[in-house]
Amino acid sequence: MKRLILAALASAVLASAAFTGSAAAQTELRLLNAFDSRYPPTKFLVEKYADTIKAKTNGKVSVRINGPEVVNAFQQMQPASSGAFDMWFTVQPYHVGTTSVSFGIYAIDPDPVKFRETGVFDYLAKEYDRFNLKLLAIIPGQSAGVGAYQVMLREALGPDGDLKGRRLRGNPLFLALIQSLGGSMVNLQIGEVYSSMQKGTIDGATGPVVGATDLKWHEVAKYAVRPTFGYIYQFLFVHKDAFAKLPADVQKVMIDEGQALEVPGMKAMDNIQKSDEEALMKTGVTRAALNPQKFAAAVKAFNDGIWETSLNSKATGDRAKEFEAFVKSKGLKK
Repeated sequence: MKRLILAALASAVLASAAFTGSAAAQTELRLLNAFDSRYPPTKFLVEKYADTIKAKTNGKVSVRINGPEVVNAFQQMQPASSGAFDMWFTVQPYHVGTTSVSFGIYAIDPDPVKFRETGVFDYLAKEYDRFNLKLLAIIPGQSAGVGAYQVMLREALGPDGDLKGRRLRGNPLFLALIQSLGGSMVNLQIGEVYSSMQKGTIDGATGPVVGATDLKWHEVAKYAVRPTFGYIYQFLFVHKDAFAKLPADVQKVMIDEGQALEVPGMKAMDNIQKSDEEALMKTGVTRAALNPQKFAAAVKAFNDGIWETSLNSKATGDRAKEFEAFVKSKGLKK
C-alpha cells in the first residue's frame, strides 16, 4: 500500500511539473498587420497590445508583428482565416469582398461602449466566427464628429469646388464619395500611393489624416482638401485554433486587454490626429475647401454607399441586411 501511495504521489508530482513547464513555456504569436510601421496605429495600438500581453503574461506569450510587406493588405483574409498567422490587425475595406457584414459599421458614429452594450460587437464577432477568427477589439480611429479621412491633391481644386475629372487612390469605402464629387477611383494600398502621385498616374489620394506626414504625401500633393470625413474602424483578431491552445488565464488577458484598448485607443487616435493635422499644415500644404453643398451631398453618398456595398455583396449581402436591421433596431443607423 505504501509503495502504491508513493507511486501515486510521484505520478502527481510529475504531472504537476509537466503542467507547470507547459504553462511556463513561451508562446510566440505571429500577428499579420495590414499596415507598416509608418502608420501610427501600428505603434499606438498593435505594438502597445503586444507589449501589454507580454507583460501581463509574465513573458509567457509574445507577439511577433508581420506587416503588408509579407502579405498584401488586400490579400490577408485568407492566410489570417486559414491559421497561417495567429493574429490579425486590419480594417474592413481590405476584406469586404469576403464578408461585407461589418462594412456597415463605417456609417455609424463611433462608440465602443455602446457597441458592446447593444450587442453590435457580439453580432460582428459571430460573423467572424465563420472564418475561424475571434474578434478581440473594434478600435475607432477617432471620436464621433471627427472626420478621419482626407483627400490630398497634386493640383488645386477647380472653380466648382469638386473632384471632377480627378483620378484618386481609394478602396471600396471611398468609391461613392469620390464619384459623387465627380472623380474616379483607382484601387491602391497605401504603400503604393506616393510613387503613383509622383509619376502622375493618379491626381490625388484619399486616406487617413493620421500618419499623412509619415507617408510624405505632402511632398507630391500640396493640397489638403477639407472638410475631413468618415470614420476608421480597426479590427483585432486571434485565430480560434491558436486561441484554443492558450491557457485560460492567457485567454482572459487577451480578451480583457482587447476591450481595454478600445476607448483609450480611440482617444489616443484623436490626439494623434490633431497633432498630425498641425504637422501637415506646417509642411506648407494648402487647405482646399470643397463646395459646401457638394460636400454635404458627398457625405450622404459616402454613408449610403457604405450600406449599398455591404448589402449588395453576392457572398454575404443577406447577412449584411440582417445586420442592418439589427443596427436599426438599436437606433444606431443614421
